[in-house]
Amino acid sequence: MPTQYTVIDSYAKYLHAKHRRACWRFEKRPHEAQLAEAIVFRVLQKCSAKPDLADQSGGPDFICADGRFMVEATAFTTHKVTSDSILPNEISDEVRVQAYAHLTRQISEKAGKKHSQLAVGKPALLAIASDHVGATLLFDTYAAACLITGEPFWTVASDEMSVNFTLSAFLRQGDGNEIITYNTGISAIILVAITHDASYVCGALHPKPDHPFDSRPLWEIPFIQCKDWPIGKKRIRLAWTMGTNPRPHKVDHGAIRVDSP
Repeated sequence: MPTQYTVIDSYAKYLHAKHRRACWRFEKRPHEAQLAEAIVFRVLQKCSAKPDLADQSGGPDFICADGRFMVEATAFTTHKVTSDSILPNEISDEVRVQAYAHLTRQISEKAGKKHSQLAVGKPALLAIASDHVGATLLFDTYAAACLITGEPFWTVASDEMSVNFTLSAFLRQGDGNEIITYNTGISAIILVAITHDASYVCGALHPKPDHPFDSRPLWEIPFIQCKDWPIGKKRIRLAWTMGTNPRPHKVDHGAIRVDSP
């Protein structure tokens, strides 16, 4: 059965065949960085987005769909995910309830650090991957929705949930309580949860980016988006590109194709 190491090894062979210098740099990277780059490339290739290595000048990693959009692949270290989520990176033999914290703030901070790198004059996506044991919980469709709204919470005075935009990757609250855009150089964020045999992928579209991303080239991946813009002061409405309550798209691990030049 193909594993994540199958993807890493075959991606290294792809780089060796087409981008020798990039292969040398790839082999010197930490495991998490190698895994994120290889797995995201596998996801894009499996989704027929025709990824190729971008110009290595400090911008995003991949250029896709004949130049229509770009993708930067990154990862959280397993230690950081364990520390911030309070989820141990192990499978227990016991049946137990485990409280954990979502990584909404950490993802938003990662987006802020990557923002200038993705300001490339065309749609640019940030793909964040993790192979932590709890990744399918932490990088699920709820986590994708929180990239827009921040983490919702109940208030005593209302029967509806409120949101905290200080945790949103894409939005903030202005001085007049209006909702304003943030990290507009990032057109979308993709979350990639990596298991032993597959990756599970979903994402969020920026409500008003500098360069809107047409998600049809990645139609198999569910993206959550705002139904309205500008967003009113009272209610934010979200919708998925693939109907109501979709599951993350599963991409089985497999070898990277080395296409003919």
